[in-house]
Amino acid sequence: MPNSEIHTDKLVALIREGKKEGFDYLYRKYSGPIYGIILKTVEEQAQAQILLEVTFVHIYRDIDQYSCATTFFVWMVRKAREACCARCTPKAKPAADNLAAMMLVGGYSCERLAGELNMPQTMVQAELRNSLKMIRQTA
Repeated sequence: MPNSEIHTDKLVALIREGKKEGFDYLYRKYSGPIYGIILKTVEEQAQAQILLEVTFVHIYRDIDQYSCATTFFVWMVRKAREACCARCTPKAKPAADNLAAMMLVGGYSCERLAGELNMPQTMVQAELRNSLKMIRQTA
């Protein structure tokens, strides 16, 4: 499926089913444009890369909230803007603390977190990395 085009409805269905090929295709097709939008907002490449990862975690996590009332791309852009706004407000640190606390203090493994959050383990690891970076920056 690497070179074939996937229709939006099919792509959303694949992601909702937790299919890796759906998420891989989503990232390959949309990460560039979404990164460009985020970079215009934060103007720092390292921060934009972190926010890109966070955005795709949120897209995956919230895929059931997507409806055809808007285009899929517009919905993803909204998720990117929400991620940017969340990282720019003081409210963002507790969320990062909670994920890190669940793992470091609560003794949760990445596997357990992935199961409880209904996310792939690699996405949990990426979010945890981002959370720890954010905590280090604010400490």
